[in-house]
Amino acid sequence: MTRVALILCLTAACLFNLNAQDAEFKGGDIMISAGIGVVPTYFLDDAETVVPPLSLRLGYRISPMFSVSAFGGYSSYNSGEILNPNESTSTYANESIIVGIQPAIHTTFFDNWDIYGGFLLGYNIPMVESTTNYSEDQVIDEVQPSFSRPAENTTTFSGFLGASYYFRKNAGVFAEVGYGISLLNVGVNIKL
Repeated sequence: MTRVALILCLTAACLFNLNAQDAEFKGGDIMISAGIGVVPTYFLDDAETVVPPLSLRLGYRISPMFSVSAFGGYSSYNSGEILNPNESTSTYANESIIVGIQPAIHTTFFDNWDIYGGFLLGYNIPMVESTTNYSEDQVIDEVQPSFSRPAENTTTFSGFLGASYYFRKNAGVFAEVGYGISLLNVGVNIKL
């Protein structure tokens, strides 16, 4: 994941050196954004990343200052071995999918910059597989305590702030913070 983030940063740095054309934002614009999470939501759990947080957004600019987007994100992680209070150990494989809508307010006071904020109203679909290992001398009866709760599909509501820099009239890069598939996302924008 670090290599991918480094490649994105180097690509963005090279693109910043290109002669920028003034980007215009108007009602009716359609935007596509693809991103990768730099700070995953599971980073405090010391989880191993299987697939880094990936996101895709299709947006429609209602006016120069307002947009609404369809959002989708995916990530996959494996936990290390976790010691439970009854001396058993557990491991978890977690895949997360988030889909939703993102209304946003934009400001374009600076040439080629689009600074925005809004919220995500989404649906979180976790898929968790757990494996519990017991020691040979441990007696396993039918009643065992549970040390976690089952994963459930839930609605997600969160805010985000971001900025996009357009190095071409219809192409740019973005960085965004907020709770979703990742806490910090970077990526590319294409304005159709």
